[in-house]
Amino acid sequence: NQHAQRQARRVYLGNVTEVIQEKELVEFLNNKIKGVSERIAPPTQDPVLSISINREKAYAFIEFHSDQDADIAVCMDGILFKGCLPLKIRRPKDYVPPNDGKKRNFHVPGIVSTQVEDGPDKIFIGNLPPGLTEMEVKEFLKAYGELKAFHMVKDVNTGMPKGYAFFTYVNSAVVDDACKGLNGIELGDKKLVCQRANIGAKPHPNLAGLIPGLMGGGLLSMGLPGIPTGQLPGMPPGLGAAAAALVMQQAPAQAIKATRILVMQNMVQPDDIKDEEEYKDIVEDIREECERFGKVKDIVVPRPSANNPAGVVKGLGKVFVEFIDAEDAQKAERAICGRKFAERTVLTRFLSETDFQSRNLDA
Repeated sequence: NQHAQRQARRVYLGNVTEVIQEKELVEFLNNKIKGVSERIAPPTQDPVLSISINREKAYAFIEFHSDQDADIAVCMDGILFKGCLPLKIRRPKDYVPPNDGKKRNFHVPGIVSTQVEDGPDKIFIGNLPPGLTEMEVKEFLKAYGELKAFHMVKDVNTGMPKGYAFFTYVNSAVVDDACKGLNGIELGDKKLVCQRANIGAKPHPNLAGLIPGLMGGGLLSMGLPGIPTGQLPGMPPGLGAAAAALVMQQAPAQAIKATRILVMQNMVQPDDIKDEEEYKDIVEDIREECERFGKVKDIVVPRPSANNPAGVVKGLGKVFVEFIDAEDAQKAERAICGRKFAERTVLTRFLSETDFQSRNLDA
């Protein structure tokens, strides 16, 4: 019917603050959607047909010329407008996806979608330490390739991550290597579980013992209210029990571009740097390794002061290396990410030079 056809061309846009001007927003969306190679509309046709903004409630509804343009827009959820304002792009609540077999998930160049499409290449990663941010998780997943979509599951009440996420890569050929490389990595006191999301009815072997009753009549048959037996909300068939085990076991922006400041995580623990001599040895080892890639200006390994050992320390547990040249920092990042240091797998990312100079080490 006409209503369903119109709803297929509409999206909801949240977080529409006063700085967002209608003309700029329309131009921004038109340019991004036109840049998708799989778009079938004529290149000269602007995707946006109309826009209605509710300034009082800070949201808008946008109607596109085609349902494909609306599908592409939804894949842009989380995109930064003017480089700093994340846009919340959703389908209207009364939208019913048509069962027509059309592709509805698209890769927008430079954008990691928050809508992770079900399919054979969808990956599940669990047992994520609560201290890892969404950006940090994306950074170490990118060691295997460019991300197409990523969704970290969060508690609806607190907004804190639940310790697991789903994601896909642009190049599906890297999926097996990523699962093999990430599964079993130790981060702090956690051991990551990484697998394809649709693995049939067999839970991952590492999860079988997490919760009594998981196998043979546990979670799969306990009959959660309103949920068919053997199925859990938001989980593809076959992953339900495995993912639920991790959910019950753990009830916490676009990635920054390469800078001169390399951050290494999971490399040192507070106990490693209590002793002054051990601290100096660790810093010297890090300097020696990093200077293989270029000249190092400074190394910062935050630790509690002797006068206030219980005080809050920004960046505790991380290592910050300031290179003279950003290209050298990139080379070091590629070489060090995923390597072992004191039997721990090192994760890497970059920090803005402004945050480093101001010692905003938790940014």
